[in-house]
Amino acid sequence: HSAGFCIVCALDSLFMSLVNYISQALYIYEFVHHITIFSSSFMLFKQEYAYEFLLGVFNLLEMKFDDSKIPYGRKPCLPINLLRDFFLCSTISIISCSNCLYTSSQTETCYGLSLSITAEMSLIAEMSFFTKTEELSDVSCDGCNHRVKAEKKILLKKRAPFLILQLNTFSSFEDKIKGCIAFPLLLDMSPYCSSLVDMCWPLPPRLNVYHMLFG
Repeated sequence: HSAGFCIVCALDSLFMSLVNYISQALYIYEFVHHITIFSSSFMLFKQEYAYEFLLGVFNLLEMKFDDSKIPYGRKPCLPINLLRDFFLCSTISIISCSNCLYTSSQTETCYGLSLSITAEMSLIAEMSFFTKTEELSDVSCDGCNHRVKAEKKILLKKRAPFLILQLNTFSSFEDKIKGCIAFPLLLDMSPYCSSLVDMCWPLPPRLNVYHMLFG
């Protein structure tokens, strides 16, 4: 790591300095300087969410993989980008008209899901809240050309091998939510997906939960 900057080593060094802190000053300026390479908005004395920082790292890695040469023997029409292969997933938003039953859908790619923390303080409850049906009172329907009531539901369309789950630790009133989140070590994703075949293949429907990102 002497030839460059390793964020894992830097965080480990900073953490050990905090653990063993007695009276010496903590020199974090070099660490902050290197962090700005990944996230342009990061600066001293300003709070930044961990998820925003992670997206900054992902953006640079995504561009780096796009600029890399195609490996020998791989077709030019099939470029490799390990970041997308490992972390990119997609959600589908489905809106159903209550008048003519017309259904429209929109797919969006993302690097993980942003979950609101519910009163139950559990990952299963937060996933259920994320995918629950939402009532819309005034929507323009392309099927019957009327302003109607509709139902909206967001589901996971394609799961990444490594699915990032970000927990929003701030409520709508900007109050920070404190406490522990219960989560299973093995999470069944089938209730939260639009199609089990499209979402999981060739991945298993159950997800091993290692850690969740708080932001």
